[in-house]
Amino acid sequence: GDAFFFSFPTAADAVHFAIEAQLVLAKYSWPEVAGKIRVRMGIHTGDVAVLDGDYQGTPANLAKGITDAGLGGEVLISSAT
Repeated sequence: GDAFFFSFPTAADAVHFAIEAQLVLAKYSWPEVAGKIRVRMGIHTGDVAVLDGDYQGTPANLAKGITDAGLGGEVLISSAT
């Protein structure tokens, strides 16, 4: 698919990354045929397991659900974060 999952040492690192990424994406000069690319991001804090290179567990599922609830250009952050 077209989704990515990142982990960070702290919640603040994740939030700072999301802000910077959104700003860079908004300034980028996309090809005219692509139009403006808007990325949605979701941030959740919790302990996850890594199995065969994939993040597993409720926090990973919650992060995906939070991301799925957003619209392009939005960063949604859970109350846990």
